[in-house]
Amino acid sequence: MNFTFRPIVPAGRQLIDKLFLDEAYRSKGGGAKIMHFANSQAKELGLACLYLEGTETNTRARGIYERRGFAPTGHMPMSKRTAP
Repeated sequence: MNFTFRPIVPAGRQLIDKLFLDEAYRSKGGGAKIMHFANSQAKELGLACLYLEGTETNTRARGIYERRGFAPTGHMPMSKRTAP
């Protein structure tokens, strides 16, 4: 299990970045535990908002996020390849 917090603007918000759950922890409550920990840390730090980005096709992860109060924001992540 691995994730990092990274500050984003505006102040008081935090990005959950690079969240990967090893196959061995899937369907065993690992995702729920990570989200509970992230929420607890946010409260301890006095953050007003947690933010994360997920892959639309990863319905399993999206379900975990939505059951814990995360909702789509209407933002559309975009990327551009600069090398083959």
